[in-house]
Amino acid sequence: MELIGSLTRDIRSLCVVIHLPVQEKLEHKFKNAVVFEYW
Repeated sequence: MELIGSLTRDIRSLCVVIHLPVQEKLEHKFKNAVVFEYW
């Protein structure tokens, strides 16, 4: 049980680490698209 719990924690933190930069890139692209639309 302990092993599975720590594994899930590791996977979750990994997902967060991977997810954050991706989300930032997506938001950046989205902002650029919005700015482009307004021009």
